[in-house]
Amino acid sequence: MRRSTANLFTALVVVATVRLVAQLLPQERSASRPAEGLIGKTRQASTAMEKPKQDEPCSRLDPLFRSALEHLPVGEPVTCNQVEVVEEIDVFLREYLLQHAEISFPSADKRNEWEGFVKESYAFTFNLRFPIYINGAKYKTERELFKTGLAKWHWLGPALAPALAHELVHAKGDPLESVAHTAELKLALALIAARKLPSEHFDVGALRIAIEEAKARETIEPPHARSAKQPWKRLE
Repeated sequence: MRRSTANLFTALVVVATVRLVAQLLPQERSASRPAEGLIGKTRQASTAMEKPKQDEPCSRLDPLFRSALEHLPVGEPVTCNQVEVVEEIDVFLREYLLQHAEISFPSADKRNEWEGFVKESYAFTFNLRFPIYINGAKYKTERELFKTGLAKWHWLGPALAPALAHELVHAKGDPLESVAHTAELKLALALIAARKLPSEHFDVGALRIAIEEAKARETIEPPHARSAKQPWKRLE
Protein backbone atom coordinates (compact mmCIF):
# COMPACT_ATOMS: atom_id res chain seq x y z
CA MET A 1 0.00 0.00 0.00
CA ARG A 2 1.24 3.40 -0.88
CA ARG A 3 1.44 6.36 1.44
CA SER A 4 -0.31 9.64 0.79
CA THR A 5 0.79 13.14 1.57
CA ALA A 6 -2.48 14.57 0.32
CA ASN A 7 -4.72 16.70 2.48
CA LEU A 8 -8.39 15.90 2.87
CA PHE A 9 -9.08 18.90 0.66
CA THR A 10 -7.48 17.22 -2.34
CA ALA A 11 -9.12 14.71 -4.62
CA LEU A 12 -7.05 11.84 -3.29
CA VAL A 13 -7.68 12.37 0.39
CA VAL A 14 -10.30 9.77 1.13
CA VAL A 15 -8.73 7.24 -1.18
CA ALA A 16 -5.38 7.68 0.53
CA THR A 17 -7.07 7.18 3.86
CA VAL A 18 -8.49 3.86 2.89
CA ARG A 19 -5.48 2.56 1.02
CA LEU A 20 -3.31 3.11 4.06
CA VAL A 21 -5.76 1.43 6.31
CA ALA A 22 -6.04 -2.32 5.92
CA GLN A 23 -2.53 -3.07 4.70
CA LEU A 24 -0.24 -1.53 7.21
CA LEU A 25 -1.37 -2.50 10.69
CA PRO A 26 -0.69 -5.78 12.42
CA GLN A 27 -3.22 -8.48 13.12
CA GLU A 28 -2.14 -9.23 16.64
CA ARG A 29 -4.65 -10.32 19.24
CA SER A 30 -5.84 -8.02 22.02
CA ALA A 31 -6.40 -9.46 25.47
CA SER A 32 -9.45 -7.35 26.10
CA ARG A 33 -10.81 -6.88 22.62
CA PRO A 34 -9.03 -8.16 19.56
CA ALA A 35 -9.06 -5.52 17.09
CA GLU A 36 -7.42 -6.14 11.71
CA GLY A 37 -4.29 -4.86 10.22
CA LEU A 38 -3.18 -1.19 9.83
CA ILE A 39 -4.13 -0.89 8.78
CA GLY A 40 -9.22 2.16 7.01
CA LYS A 41 -19.56 3.19 -1.02
CA THR A 42 -22.92 1.82 -1.00
CA ARG A 43 -25.85 0.24 -2.66
CA GLN A 44 -27.69 2.39 -5.11
CA ALA A 45 -27.32 6.09 -5.58
CA SER A 46 -30.84 6.65 -4.36
CA THR A 47 -30.37 4.64 -1.17
CA ALA A 48 -31.14 6.70 1.93
CA MET A 49 -28.49 6.95 4.64
CA GLU A 50 -29.48 5.65 8.04
CA LYS A 51 -28.29 7.26 11.24
CA PRO A 52 -26.91 4.87 13.86
CA LYS A 53 -28.32 4.89 17.35
CA GLN A 54 -26.88 7.87 19.20
CA ASP A 55 -25.54 6.10 22.26
CA GLU A 56 -23.95 7.82 25.22
CA PRO A 57 -20.34 7.53 23.95
CA CYS A 58 -21.24 9.85 21.06
CA SER A 59 -20.68 12.85 23.29
CA ARG A 60 -16.94 12.13 23.31
CA LEU A 61 -16.65 12.18 19.52
CA ASP A 62 -16.12 15.32 17.49
CA PRO A 63 -19.05 16.42 15.28
CA LEU A 64 -16.96 15.48 12.22
CA PHE A 65 -16.68 11.86 13.29
CA ARG A 66 -20.33 11.66 14.35
CA SER A 67 -21.33 12.96 10.93
CA ALA A 68 -19.20 10.31 9.23
CA LEU A 69 -20.92 7.57 11.23
CA GLU A 70 -24.32 8.94 10.29
CA HIS A 71 -23.47 8.58 6.60
CA LEU A 72 -22.64 4.89 6.65
CA PRO A 73 -24.84 2.62 4.49
CA VAL A 74 -28.32 1.52 5.47
CA GLY A 75 -28.06 -1.69 7.42
CA GLU A 76 -24.41 -1.08 8.32
CA PRO A 77 -24.54 1.36 11.25
CA VAL A 78 -21.61 1.72 13.62
CA THR A 79 -22.31 2.96 17.14
CA CYS A 80 -20.08 5.51 18.78
CA ASN A 81 -18.77 2.99 21.29
CA GLN A 82 -17.31 1.00 18.39
CA VAL A 83 -15.03 3.87 17.44
CA GLU A 84 -11.92 5.13 19.23
CA VAL A 85 -10.14 8.35 18.33
CA VAL A 86 -6.37 8.16 18.83
CA GLU A 87 -5.18 11.65 19.69
CA GLU A 88 -1.53 10.79 20.39
CA ILE A 89 -0.43 8.06 18.01
CA ASP A 90 3.10 7.77 19.47
CA VAL A 91 1.75 7.08 22.95
CA PHE A 92 -0.85 4.71 21.54
CA LEU A 93 1.74 2.63 19.66
CA ARG A 94 4.11 2.48 22.59
CA GLU A 95 1.39 1.25 24.94
CA TYR A 96 -0.02 -1.16 22.38
CA LEU A 97 3.32 -2.87 21.80
CA LEU A 98 3.97 -3.05 25.53
CA GLN A 99 0.65 -4.81 26.00
CA HIS A 100 1.35 -7.24 23.17
CA ALA A 101 4.73 -8.80 23.85
CA GLU A 102 3.93 -11.56 21.33
CA ILE A 103 4.50 -9.11 18.47
CA SER A 104 7.98 -9.53 17.06
CA PHE A 105 10.16 -7.49 14.72
CA PRO A 106 13.35 -8.81 13.09
CA SER A 107 15.11 -5.48 13.61
CA ALA A 108 14.70 -1.98 14.96
CA ASP A 109 14.48 -0.73 11.38
CA LYS A 110 11.49 -2.95 10.66
CA ARG A 111 9.74 -1.78 13.79
CA ASN A 112 10.38 1.86 12.90
CA GLU A 113 9.14 1.26 9.37
CA TRP A 114 5.92 -0.33 10.63
CA GLU A 115 5.34 2.44 13.15
CA GLY A 116 5.89 5.01 10.43
CA PHE A 117 3.16 3.51 8.30
CA VAL A 118 0.80 3.39 11.25
CA LYS A 119 1.39 7.04 12.02
CA GLU A 120 0.59 8.00 8.43
CA SER A 121 -2.69 6.09 8.44
CA TYR A 122 -5.99 7.89 8.82
CA ALA A 123 -8.00 4.98 10.25
CA PHE A 124 -7.30 1.36 11.16
CA THR A 125 -8.43 -1.77 12.98
CA PHE A 126 -6.58 -4.68 14.58
CA ASN A 127 -7.23 -8.39 14.17
CA LEU A 128 -10.46 -8.04 12.20
CA ARG A 129 -12.33 -6.78 15.25
CA PHE A 130 -13.81 -3.59 16.60
CA PRO A 131 -13.07 -0.91 17.59
CA ILE A 132 -12.31 1.15 14.52
CA TYR A 133 -9.48 3.55 15.35
CA ILE A 134 -9.31 7.03 13.84
CA ASN A 135 -5.98 8.85 13.81
CA GLY A 136 -7.33 12.10 15.21
CA ALA A 137 -4.21 14.16 14.50
CA LYS A 138 -4.72 13.59 10.77
CA TYR A 139 -8.00 15.47 10.91
CA LYS A 140 -7.03 18.41 13.09
CA THR A 141 -7.89 21.10 10.54
CA GLU A 142 -10.99 19.33 9.25
CA ARG A 143 -12.36 18.91 12.78
CA GLU A 144 -12.08 22.62 13.45
CA LEU A 145 -13.65 23.59 10.13
CA PHE A 146 -16.58 21.21 10.60
CA LYS A 147 -17.25 22.63 14.07
CA THR A 148 -17.94 26.04 12.55
CA GLY A 149 -21.21 24.68 11.20
CA LEU A 150 -20.74 26.50 7.91
CA ALA A 151 -22.55 24.87 5.00
CA LYS A 152 -19.44 24.91 2.81
CA TRP A 153 -17.77 22.39 5.15
CA HIS A 154 -20.71 19.98 5.55
CA TRP A 155 -19.15 17.60 3.03
CA LEU A 156 -16.23 16.82 5.34
CA GLY A 157 -18.29 14.35 7.38
CA PRO A 158 -19.51 12.39 4.35
CA ALA A 159 -15.95 12.47 2.96
CA LEU A 160 -14.72 10.45 5.93
CA ALA A 161 -17.61 7.95 5.82
CA PRO A 162 -16.18 5.83 2.97
CA ALA A 163 -12.98 5.25 4.96
CA LEU A 164 -15.05 4.03 7.90
CA ALA A 165 -17.03 1.77 5.56
CA HIS A 166 -13.69 0.29 4.50
CA GLU A 167 -12.67 -0.33 8.08
CA LEU A 168 -16.10 -1.73 8.92
CA VAL A 169 -15.46 -4.58 6.49
CA HIS A 170 -12.29 -5.49 8.38
CA ALA A 171 -13.88 -5.01 11.81
CA LYS A 172 -16.57 -7.53 10.83
CA GLY A 173 -13.95 -10.13 10.02
CA ASP A 174 -13.08 -9.83 6.32
CA PRO A 175 -9.32 -9.38 5.68
CA LEU A 176 -9.58 -8.74 1.94
CA GLU A 177 -8.57 -5.27 0.85
CA SER A 178 -10.42 -5.69 -2.42
CA VAL A 179 -13.68 -6.22 -0.53
CA ALA A 180 -13.03 -3.26 1.78
CA HIS A 181 -12.12 -0.98 -1.13
CA THR A 182 -15.28 -2.05 -2.94
CA ALA A 183 -17.44 -1.18 0.06
CA GLU A 184 -15.69 2.17 0.22
CA LEU A 185 -16.31 2.84 -3.45
CA LYS A 186 -20.00 1.93 -3.27
CA LEU A 187 -20.60 4.34 -0.42
CA ALA A 188 -18.64 7.12 -2.08
CA LEU A 189 -20.65 6.77 -5.27
CA ALA A 190 -23.90 6.83 -3.31
CA LEU A 191 -22.88 9.95 -1.41
CA ILE A 192 -21.76 11.66 -4.60
CA ALA A 193 -25.07 10.82 -6.29
CA ALA A 194 -26.95 12.12 -3.26
CA ARG A 195 -24.97 15.39 -3.49
CA LYS A 196 -23.56 14.89 -0.02
CA LEU A 197 -19.98 14.45 -1.22
CA PRO A 198 -18.59 16.68 -4.01
CA SER A 199 -17.07 14.46 -6.69
CA GLU A 200 -13.95 16.64 -6.83
CA HIS A 201 -13.09 15.55 -3.30
CA PHE A 202 -13.07 11.82 -4.05
CA ASP A 203 -10.91 10.17 -6.71
CA VAL A 204 -13.13 7.32 -7.88
CA GLY A 205 -10.65 6.33 -10.60
CA ALA A 206 -7.79 5.90 -8.15
CA LEU A 207 -9.95 3.74 -5.91
CA ARG A 208 -10.94 1.51 -8.81
CA ILE A 209 -7.24 0.99 -9.49
CA ALA A 210 -6.69 0.20 -5.80
CA ILE A 211 -9.35 -2.52 -6.00
CA GLU A 212 -7.63 -4.20 -8.95
CA GLU A 213 -4.20 -3.93 -7.29
CA ALA A 214 -5.60 -5.48 -4.10
CA LYS A 215 -7.10 -8.36 -6.04
CA ALA A 216 -3.73 -9.03 -7.68
CA ARG A 217 -1.92 -9.03 -4.32
CA GLU A 218 -4.51 -11.31 -2.73
CA THR A 219 -4.05 -13.84 -5.52
CA ILE A 220 -0.33 -14.03 -4.79
CA GLU A 221 -0.51 -13.91 -0.98
CA PRO A 222 -3.86 -14.44 0.76
CA PRO A 223 -4.08 -12.20 3.87
CA HIS A 224 -4.79 -15.12 6.19
CA ALA A 225 -1.37 -16.60 5.34
CA ARG A 226 0.44 -13.76 7.08
CA SER A 227 1.64 -14.08 10.64
CA ALA A 228 -0.25 -12.02 13.19
CA LYS A 229 2.87 -11.94 15.34
CA GLN A 230 5.00 -10.50 12.55
CA PRO A 231 3.18 -7.36 11.34
CA TRP A 232 6.30 -6.14 9.55
CA LYS A 233 5.71 -8.81 6.89
CA ARG A 234 2.75 -6.75 5.70
CA LEU A 235 5.22 -4.15 4.46
CA GLU A 236 7.13 -6.53 2.16
